[in-house]
Amino acid sequence: MSPPAIAVIIPCRNEVRTIGGLLDDLAAQGVAGLTVVVADGCSDDGTWELLRERATTGRDPFRLVPVENPDRSIPHGLNRAVEVAPAGIIIRLDAHGRIGPGYLQAIADAIGERHDLLVGPRIVMVPGRPGAMAEAIAAVLNSPVGSGGTPSRGKLSEPRPVAHTVMSCWHRAVWEGNGGYDESLLSNEDFAFDWAARSRGCTVLSLPEPVYRLEARGTLAALARQRWRYGWWKAAVLRRHPGSLHLRQLLPVAELLAIAPLAIWAPWVLAGLAMAWLALVWAVVLPAIRRSGVAHPIAAALFAPPVAAVIQLVWAAGLIFGMVLNHPGQPRTVAQRATTGGA
Repeated sequence: MSPPAIAVIIPCRNEVRTIGGLLDDLAAQGVAGLTVVVADGCSDDGTWELLRERATTGRDPFRLVPVENPDRSIPHGLNRAVEVAPAGIIIRLDAHGRIGPGYLQAIADAIGERHDLLVGPRIVMVPGRPGAMAEAIAAVLNSPVGSGGTPSRGKLSEPRPVAHTVMSCWHRAVWEGNGGYDESLLSNEDFAFDWAARSRGCTVLSLPEPVYRLEARGTLAALARQRWRYGWWKAAVLRRHPGSLHLRQLLPVAELLAIAPLAIWAPWVLAGLAMAWLALVWAVVLPAIRRSGVAHPIAAALFAPPVAAVIQLVWAAGLIFGMVLNHPGQPRTVAQRATTGGA
């Protein structure tokens, strides 16, 4: 029996700076019969033109299929990409990520013929731009302070069963069984997808290899916007799947809720806790800064505490407000979109 076909799906919008590098990485994979589907969310920076040019000239050793995503959201883009991809193994990538040689084959080998398995790579965050702040953001995200102990962002010696793995990949049958990605979730759609698959009896694994290098946000403001969005849409996921809440995710919420009362009634306690938290951040993040070999280690270390505060507290604020205000409605499947004409 011949091995399953491999298709890569990439949602993107305004990624002209990075998408070419990822396509070059895919060209170096050496996978025969590879299809790469890029769902573009109405880019206005030249991304669509770049994709069309590369698809037309046929310069790549794979079939490049650009598809339009007028809804612009990530779950819509993922679903549209899978809809036109050939049946077989589906490997998700983001336009601001990079992969090394053998990445696709390693993922495909891990999945094999199983239609009840989702796997994800080990994730390493890299700076989104030059400078100490971007280096600090990536370093904190690569540490337990920023990752919350997520297995795919740690050092695994063997595949580990998890509730969710970043950049999960699977046989198309998993997507069909889930009804696609939930298009009512504008973020955290990947967690909801993995959770839905597990609820149907599938297994989700984080792999120790291969490594996926994902570009982190380059500024504190961009990081704050991202973390707010993550928290806001995590609330929507929790409304549907209350059992998906990890106890470790309650810690940032408890920290945020404790700040105001302590500042009013026990400021000395708050000051002591802040100093202890600062020491903890540096103890955890400084090794990550040394390992990454950043160009500005001292400045990155100084930036690490505010970065950690944004990662934890802005996410917690988004979650709290999302629980109160975010009512995304019922899950929306690919079949439901088809019956409503994409509305």
